[in-house]
Amino acid sequence: MKKIVFIISHLGSGSSELVKSLNKNPRCIFYESKNVYDHPDAFDLLLRYHKLMNLSCAIYGDHILHNQSIIHDKFLEKLKFIYIIRSPKDALQSIHENYKYNYKNAYNYYRFRLRRMCEMANKTKNFLFFTYDELFDKNNLNKINNYLNLIEPIDMIKKEEKEDFNFYNKSFSLAQDCYEKYFYYLNNLRNKR
Repeated sequence: MKKIVFIISHLGSGSSELVKSLNKNPRCIFYESKNVYDHPDAFDLLLRYHKLMNLSCAIYGDHILHNQSIIHDKFLEKLKFIYIIRSPKDALQSIHENYKYNYKNAYNYYRFRLRRMCEMANKTKNFLFFTYDELFDKNNLNKINNYLNLIEPIDMIKKEEKEDFNFYNKSFSLAQDCYEKYFYYLNNLRNKR
């Protein structure tokens, strides 16, 4: 049976590195499609191509970065999910620089995205949750390997970090509070499952 996995994250989270690492595995093909999964037929676009000849063990995935991408909650019960969040210090700077959001819009996107991720995780039966930094721990990579039943282990390459950070204002403080609130919520869900 074809396995569908969604990596649920936010812009600036570094989750693209996990997508690239998974795409190196012959069983996995992950897209960054911007599809909206609001109907079962929407999955046909995701399942249209795979590099593997034996499709019975193929893993299909999409990288979801926006709230409108998965609308129907019934999908949350049947699929596999990996949730990834990153602290606002690194995420907001990346959203501002790489996606050209102004600081206020970067904060608003980040805050609403974290909230939606918590809502989704609360309705998801089978998921993994990591912070960006946790992705580079071998034990957590093994959890991903086991979760996806991968024979060839994945290996993450950490992106170089920028040291300069100039987002010191009220929005950063609010974003930090938001991160801590939703991190503890997701972490508690992870520990209960």
